Amino acid sequence: MTVTRATIFGKEVGDLVTAQCEHDGCTATIRRGLHAACGHSHIRGDDKCNGYFCEEHIKMTKVGRRCLACAEIVKANNE
Repeated sequence: MTVTRATIFGKEVGDLVTAQCEHDGCTATIRRGLHAACGHSHIRGDDKCNGYFCEEHIKMTKVGRRCLACAEIVKANNE
């Protein structure tokens, strides 16, 4: 298996890249792999912010993993 690192939208990303959760006030150390990416993607979208979060600050929605703020947008758009 090849593990890659890349810089996307000014952030170094990849499974080996350690960083801090991007939720305000959270100091948890995370790895910037797809599992921590809002939207399970390194690319921005209408309902994902391109942020990386710890398990406490990311949740599963009807359209995939989103940070808490984007999960609220998904919820509002689907009501």
